[in-house]
Amino acid sequence: MTMPLPMRPGHVHCYLLPVDGGFMVVDTGLGLPDATERWAAELAQLDGPVVRLLITHFHPDHLGAAADVRDLTGARVYQGRVDATQARRAWESDDWSQVLADWFHRNGVPEAATQELIEQGSLYQPFIRTVADPELIAHHHERLDATVAALSGEPATGYDVSYPLFGAELEPAARRFAVAETLSHLERLVLEGRAICHEDVDRVSYTAP
Repeated sequence: MTMPLPMRPGHVHCYLLPVDGGFMVVDTGLGLPDATERWAAELAQLDGPVVRLLITHFHPDHLGAAADVRDLTGARVYQGRVDATQARRAWESDDWSQVLADWFHRNGVPEAATQELIEQGSLYQPFIRTVADPELIAHHHERLDATVAALSGEPATGYDVSYPLFGAELEPAARRFAVAETLSHLERLVLEGRAICHEDVDRVSYTAP
């Protein structure tokens, strides 16, 4: 099932899997104003009940409508203990947007852009009601190779590396996703010995080995 997002990439995929006794829903999309209606329409097409709801991780586009789906189905919600704790720390905290902005700033995002994250952070809050594919693997290998190609002997932050990977024409919200994606690739490359992380109090940067 494809659920809409009010920002790029414009959608998120959720899944229905057959299990004993009915179906399991995997992730829910954002809790947008019409989330209950969208989910009710999808669930009405099933030939059995939803008996489980699995949240893969605490990003708002994956757990935002969890309460909507739970209320519609009465299904038991499954989420990792650490991940559930992270969800509460992020979305039930008054200062989560400042913490997130500080993290991005430490990874090279300019102060003006991180300040915009703080100002826009409240846009997420009303929409969060919590409670291996071979092609995909090949795609990630391609992205890792592209990330390696973007590194040199000069230290570069995740923000810096996001430009050759995702281009320069991105709005601030899309740049935030690009930086997070770039950092995940960089950290994977560090584990593989294909990149070196340089970390100090104020800045995290990366170079080729």
